[in-house]
Amino acid sequence: MSKLLYRGVSKELDHENDGRLVAKGTNSMVVAKHDGRITYGDNFKYGPCFENTVRAQQMDTKPYSPRAISTSTSAAIAKNFATAGNTTDGFIYVINAERLGEFGVVAITLVNPKVPAEKEVTLILGELEFIPQGLIVEKYEVKSDWVFD
Repeated sequence: MSKLLYRGVSKELDHENDGRLVAKGTNSMVVAKHDGRITYGDNFKYGPCFENTVRAQQMDTKPYSPRAISTSTSAAIAKNFATAGNTTDGFIYVINAERLGEFGVVAITLVNPKVPAEKEVTLILGELEFIPQGLIVEKYEVKSDWVFD
């Protein structure tokens, strides 16, 4: 795995979360529901497991509430998320992947992710509500390149 991970957030989301990388959900281990949202090719496993948490994070978090945060090994991809496709300003958080275990954070990269081009590494936070400051190497602002008249 890359030594650094990148998370892009809009300025609005950063403000809402008081400058922290907050997981939206409450479940570190997700159990697949038989509610018609999951199809055969979605690769969920039987019972609670971290891989299901990652799958839920990449699909539709609402019914599963995964306590996870999506990151990328690519700063350019993080910028795309931070700027909402280059339409607003945002921030990129740089995370030290080598220290995740010290804080009880589990990093998972799926062999067959939902969107391979995103180079996603999903961070499962366990009992944590947000990424600890000790894992944040840097936070920097990114601007939309669009020029508005």
